[in-house]
Amino acid sequence: KAKWTNFQGIRKCQKESMFYCPDSLVDLQDVVKSHADVRASGMLHSWTPFACPENDPGVDSATVSTFKFNQILSLNTANKTVLTQGGVSTRELMNWLAKRGYILPSVPFWIDQTVAGAVATNTHGSAMKQGTTSMSAMVRSMDLVLADGSLKHLAQGDEELRAARVSVGKLGVIYQLELEVEKDYCITGTKEHWTEKLFTRWLEGLKSPKATSQIANPAKDQLAIQMFWFPNKGIITGNHRTVTGPAAGCPVTINSTFNGAPTGEMGKVDFPLIGKMRQTFPESYEMIELWMVEATMFCDGICLASERQIVPMAVFGEIAPDDKYEQSEWAVPIAQVATCFRELATKVVPKNERRLFLAAPVLLRFVGQEDSFLSFSTDGPHMLFNMNSDLMYRSHEAHECRTWDAVIAHMEGPSCNGRLHWGKTGWDSMDHAQAAKMYPNFPDFIKVMKDWDPTGKFVGGSPVFDPSAPKPVLGSCAGTSAECKRPERQASRCMCTAQTPSWWDT
Repeated sequence: KAKWTNFQGIRKCQKESMFYCPDSLVDLQDVVKSHADVRASGMLHSWTPFACPENDPGVDSATVSTFKFNQILSLNTANKTVLTQGGVSTRELMNWLAKRGYILPSVPFWIDQTVAGAVATNTHGSAMKQGTTSMSAMVRSMDLVLADGSLKHLAQGDEELRAARVSVGKLGVIYQLELEVEKDYCITGTKEHWTEKLFTRWLEGLKSPKATSQIANPAKDQLAIQMFWFPNKGIITGNHRTVTGPAAGCPVTINSTFNGAPTGEMGKVDFPLIGKMRQTFPESYEMIELWMVEATMFCDGICLASERQIVPMAVFGEIAPDDKYEQSEWAVPIAQVATCFRELATKVVPKNERRLFLAAPVLLRFVGQEDSFLSFSTDGPHMLFNMNSDLMYRSHEAHECRTWDAVIAHMEGPSCNGRLHWGKTGWDSMDHAQAAKMYPNFPDFIKVMKDWDPTGKFVGGSPVFDPSAPKPVLGSCAGTSAECKRPERQASRCMCTAQTPSWWDT
């Protein structure tokens, strides 16, 4: 028995559960059938409360690891699909495909989560093409174990697949998936830098009828731009990419291997020292980080698409391997992104408190329309604002927590109308009504959930998915770790005190 905790040890469940690591479908089905309360767990890369068991001590709870379901089963070149078990990591799948000349249509920034976990939480990259905008949208078929232990197969065209593609673990345990793939190809990329003012103007231009049409129906050779906002310097950098032809003859220029280990010039960098710079010399730190982002993730010239999809996570892992941060992400409608960004940059976050975001630059990506019930873009294209709140090196001042609260209120308020990402922070202060208001197809998902799981085996008393569950009590810090102690910080949804002493004090 143990308590589930996320990969950083920040998010911890209140109740212990029995941990299982089945290595066969039959064993998985037996575990699900024999417990009243079940959760699936992958690489622990999550900040949500949804992985936690039912808090009632009288309920028999189990947490199932998908670690041993780690086989990539087949590649169908005729249908352009790959069949994989759910416990395979996205990085492993991308490596396997690249060696065979194929890629995923779009990939997330973080690629060391399980494929099943990425699909279940609507994990995404930056893509606008219909049907390939997130890991969930790539699913062509799925097999999952339901509450009664039966194996459910869903195929393309099944209405229930709209629920299962983004299930947040509330429909069953994903056993295997068939995902869409593409032949690897050559791309031409260009870098672009904006000031915050120029970037706001660029976002304003997205509201024109012509731009709106191009966003909703992108040209076949155009790939969605991925951007990074460095708030302390006030710089946004982006990488425009265009498909130029097949992979044959495309130069290999990547500065990192597929497993993410730094090589070449990147391998000479003293990453721990750079990590220690970030609070004392924030602008210098951001310029080094900007160089690393552009050197490892951008295509500036002609590149092989699969190379620039493999994100070298070891580069960032070596900067501060024990980094503590809370990650939040909101999907904002295209029509509101200019106002949302302008007010965030000019009104919400004062210049002297932008070190809140020093754990990483703010990642800005586009996603096209999808039809999954819990997709954040069911009603049209959105731009995603991904923010990491630095917990290790931040100030202990209460006003910083109030600033982060203001960021949350802004992103979810009328200027942005942001929808929370299913794998990020914020859900432990939400209830059923708020989720239904945020996600218009939420009732459709709940209907499937009740049909498949009438006893709520996968729900676990979550007020988001169970309207009868007690609503979260704001200000109590319930569901977060114990760091939020001081009364003046109790209203905050962020973690208000540093997780470790500042490096210069040790």
